[in-house]
Amino acid sequence: MEYYLLSANQGDSGAQFYLGSLYERGEGVSQDLNKAIEYYKLSAALGYEEAQERLKNLNFSI
Repeated sequence: MEYYLLSANQGDSGAQFYLGSLYERGEGVSQDLNKAIEYYKLSAALGYEEAQERLKNLNFSI
């Protein structure tokens, strides 16, 4: 988890997406849709298509 947080904070869109998915599902962390959306938005803004799709499925836009 620490590696992904570090990578996400350095702008790694894949790590941001991964953290978003963990928070969305509550895997290894307490489920938190607000944090999931926050990470998905960061990832989507960098062009990560899966994050853009997750936001669409959650009815959010970047």
